[in-house]
Amino acid sequence: MSGATSDTLSAQGTRLNKRGIESRRRLLAAAIDTLAEEGPAGARANLIAKRAGVTWGTIQHQFADTDGVWAAVFDNMTELLEAADFAPSGTPTSLHERVSVLIRRQWDGYARPAARAVENLRLALPRDQETLDRDFPRTAAAVARMTEVWQATWVELFSDLPVSDVTLRRLRILIPAAMRGLRLEADMPGHHDPEEGVRGLVDAVAAYLEADAS
Repeated sequence: MSGATSDTLSAQGTRLNKRGIESRRRLLAAAIDTLAEEGPAGARANLIAKRAGVTWGTIQHQFADTDGVWAAVFDNMTELLEAADFAPSGTPTSLHERVSVLIRRQWDGYARPAARAVENLRLALPRDQETLDRDFPRTAAAVARMTEVWQATWVELFSDLPVSDVTLRRLRILIPAAMRGLRLEADMPGHHDPEEGVRGLVDAVAAYLEADAS
């Protein structure tokens, strides 16, 4: 199996042919779209199979079980994070510009199906880590991989600043939560401008980092 990756192997560890690889990708796309559109209720294998036009046996062949499907959804997001560039082009850049690019690219990313799928899947999974590890071990490992990549992104972006690990950890938690709130607010009736909220978030985060670095 040298050189084979998870998207070219079946759940049994056999190498997939071209048709099998395409089937796996179609199933993953169906899982992402179902979760993105149906919310946490979309975390059901039968809905994904129906959308993809396949049987449960096909999903088992590709992913073994729902744990394998959910792990693939998170791994897909990890790949997108690894491929994303959250840093401003050119140097030097101000702290405010650096924060602005990071937050705005995240904001744009939250509108994509893959991001909505991950958020909805997180709502559907067990909250307790021990239960998650026990019932969905592959998913738990995939979540850990995604978290590690996200943490590394932050460390790299601000490695040249004397910012504490505590501050970065708090912001890694705060910013996605704030964006979910802004997205929810934007979907509610009333005269709310999410752009003003994003600007306020950029200003607040930049000020927080400047205070910590001073």
